[in-house]
Amino acid sequence: MRHSVQTSPTIETATLVVSVTGVKALSGSGTGPFPLSIKTEFATYTATESENSTEPIQVENPETPLVVEPAKSFTFEIPVHTKEAIEAVVNNCISVKLYEVNDKPDKKKKKDKGPDLNLIGTTNISLAPLAFEAVTEISDEYAINLRDGTTNDGADNEKENETKPTLSVSVKLNRALLTEEQQKGGVLVVTEPVGVYNVPAPVASAPPTDGYALLLPLPGSGSKSLFESGTIRAMDSSSTEFTPAACTVDTTKISMEERKTAESEGTAVIWNSSKSSTVFLDSGAKHDLIGHISKNRFLPVELRRVSKEASKGKGKQSKVPGDDDLVIGFRSIAYCDVSSLLYPGATDIFGAFPCSEYVGDEIMEKSGFSKEALDELWNPPKPAGGSSKKPAPPPSASKKDAAPPPPTTEEHLKDSNTYLIMKIHMSRALIPRRSQQEVIASVSELIPPRDMYPKHAMSAEAAVSALEDDIVVIAEQLLEEFREANDPSVNIKELRINFFEGLQKSGKYFAFKEQMKRSIVKVVREKFGKTSTMTDREERQDFLTKLYAYLIEHVHAALNKHFKYNTADLVAPLQIEFKHVQAFAKEAEERGDLELAATYHQECVARRKKNADCWYNYACFCLRVGDYSKAEECARESVSLDQSHGPSLLVAALVSALHEVYDVATKLFDATTYYKNDSVTWTVRYLYHASLEDEINAEMCLLKAMEHEANKKTLFLDTARLLLHVRIPEYLDRAMKELMIAFRGDETSEEYQNVLIRYQLAKGAFEDATQTAETTLKTYVANAELWALQGHAYYGTNNQQSAQEAYSRCLDLEGENSEEAIVRSRLAGLLLDMKQYAKAKDLYVQICQESPSALAWEGVGIACYRLGNLKEAETALAESNVYDSRNARAWGYLSLVNLKTGRKLEAEQTYKYAIKLQLNDKDLIEELQKLQTEAGYGNPFID
Repeated sequence: MRHSVQTSPTIETATLVVSVTGVKALSGSGTGPFPLSIKTEFATYTATESENSTEPIQVENPETPLVVEPAKSFTFEIPVHTKEAIEAVVNNCISVKLYEVNDKPDKKKKKDKGPDLNLIGTTNISLAPLAFEAVTEISDEYAINLRDGTTNDGADNEKENETKPTLSVSVKLNRALLTEEQQKGGVLVVTEPVGVYNVPAPVASAPPTDGYALLLPLPGSGSKSLFESGTIRAMDSSSTEFTPAACTVDTTKISMEERKTAESEGTAVIWNSSKSSTVFLDSGAKHDLIGHISKNRFLPVELRRVSKEASKGKGKQSKVPGDDDLVIGFRSIAYCDVSSLLYPGATDIFGAFPCSEYVGDEIMEKSGFSKEALDELWNPPKPAGGSSKKPAPPPSASKKDAAPPPPTTEEHLKDSNTYLIMKIHMSRALIPRRSQQEVIASVSELIPPRDMYPKHAMSAEAAVSALEDDIVVIAEQLLEEFREANDPSVNIKELRINFFEGLQKSGKYFAFKEQMKRSIVKVVREKFGKTSTMTDREERQDFLTKLYAYLIEHVHAALNKHFKYNTADLVAPLQIEFKHVQAFAKEAEERGDLELAATYHQECVARRKKNADCWYNYACFCLRVGDYSKAEECARESVSLDQSHGPSLLVAALVSALHEVYDVATKLFDATTYYKNDSVTWTVRYLYHASLEDEINAEMCLLKAMEHEANKKTLFLDTARLLLHVRIPEYLDRAMKELMIAFRGDETSEEYQNVLIRYQLAKGAFEDATQTAETTLKTYVANAELWALQGHAYYGTNNQQSAQEAYSRCLDLEGENSEEAIVRSRLAGLLLDMKQYAKAKDLYVQICQESPSALAWEGVGIACYRLGNLKEAETALAESNVYDSRNARAWGYLSLVNLKTGRKLEAEQTYKYAIKLQLNDKDLIEELQKLQTEAGYGNPFID
């Protein structure tokens, strides 16, 4: 029978060469020269020394840096490309030991033992860069830890300027420690326990022979971080190098003051601060870890107190290693919330986690690890022929003569508020953060950018046309600037001087020149055919003279063409300033005339087609009226003009989420938080992920928001105000729920009640808003805004008398009031409806003095007409038409004025304009037709 021969898998190896190239500021036992011997150790590997490495180096003068030539080299053959090999390299240091050689004969020493070697110091070199940075060579100057306990860090030396002893060492590996696949797909996980604090008294009073061990399991192939030899220590103010607030994750539910006391005055279990454990996870294990965290959030960290009880035979005590039994005296579990490692780009956790009783079922339920799996990681099965060391028995299996410490109950842990502080670092993020280029590319892919200056096939005619267009645009801007600078008290000559000086000082003059330069260059190239530099001075001067004359001619032509008076228009148009058009849009929306408000927004974007803010304002208006498709169109137009316009990106993301296009929404939210990195943006994104039940990303966004604003009340107040502005019900409702939770116990807060009433008004719950406002005003009776909101609530229920009283009270109070403009406008309208024409007129006139508009002048005209002041009424109504010639009510009342004054032709024309502009005020139409009959004119239209 033939037996198959089993072959072991081939283990790939590499050559690691450690070379000592220099020594600085190292002294021997005396003050003079001394011979120096160098030895190198690395884990369990044996070094092969070069021929010259066994020979001592003569150090002549410690103050003079010594160059070691040739270098003292030590070679190690180490395995590579396996999990065990990688972890062995990163978890062990190369130890370079420096000895002073004593050649003097020692009578007590045998002759064949060689010279005495007295240890001077040691240098420890971490090989972590070979894995973390994927390099094959490390070269640096390292500290020498002297035998007397001093180092070169300056803290142990009294003389700050004294040269510190160092060793120059280079480490070379002839092949990479990790394969290319391991570098791209794998991750190194570094864990470091800081300490366990608030240790219960029964645990802290253990015998000094007891030690403490900590185990952190990782999913996949038995990966773990194990820390032994923890010791009990009484803390003091110098025990820690960080503050409690430094922790990025804290699930202890202990106040900062309590933690500060525990970490500076209490009793703790501490491990060697320089000791950390690194575990390598390949791509498969990394994905297992991601899946585990997504499902369970927690990794269990088990804390054990163990004592060694020596086995006793019939004769003397055994000294054979491994003959001792480990007796478990205390077990506890800390559930580490590592969900933040799934945040894009996250690589670190510095967390404080509460310790709880060791309960197997609970461990499985919360962390996904079974009690048996943890026990196996503590005591992994030994291979055949391995050590016969017994696994640690449970407390019930310990020997009768071993007196285990008293068990610690759940009450001890709970009453003591015991908690663990641990650091976890990943060599690369589990979920990579999208780079700036990727964010920009994704936005450009979803919403292609629009060239602010489109490229056309340019002809001479097109170049001249482009020049005239630019002249008109700049002329409009100058005209708007001049109107803003206009001061009736200054004569025109002085006004012109001040205007031009202002352009020069503000830099606008040069900005206009730059704006014109592009089109002038096109004219020079296309019309004059000049494409190269003119070197002849006379030729250049002659050309500039012709060009100047040509440009002036077209400036006059363009201005005359644009600013001509059209006699066909009934009313000469007035160029309304842009900021006033924006105000008209807001006023019309507040008055409830949404169609007129939309018209004003359309005028804004028509005037400034390349202005992203105009498109954003229009998008927000469309959201408030529920036209989500139009809102998305406007937001995308804004983003196409400015790819980094954060507010528009936010609106586009929200609308995509409403349309359930979540992949697009997520990309747009990524871009939004990149370009608009503030608390409100992150909070809105938190609401988005919460709506998808994506808890981990939702928590990440909330933490990001709280980095900008730690107060949750302020955070959700600001977010609710933004969402009230765009008024998306799904997100507004979620924000208000969070706000209610944040203000639990403080529901009577003035700010909270203000936002709550606005929310009720936005939802159309006017009765609820009325009750909330009435209750709140009993406490904050001097708050003008609250009186305004109460007025809005009454206005919504058509309770004119109560609304009038609330609005009047609002205007009588002092202090800032963001609602003042709408209050004045609505109160004037109410007075008009309630036939208090004199009061209405006075208030409308006051509004016109501060912020004139078509609606305000219309109100003045109507009030004057009702008071019988027909001349004033006509003047005011004509002024209203100057601001907006599409106002049907103004044309209707002008027709009434003309009928009253007996001007039949004017009455008929103005009536036709009113009907043409779709006058929908039935009472006004009936009044017009009645007055037409009384005047004997009749209705000009066929019934």
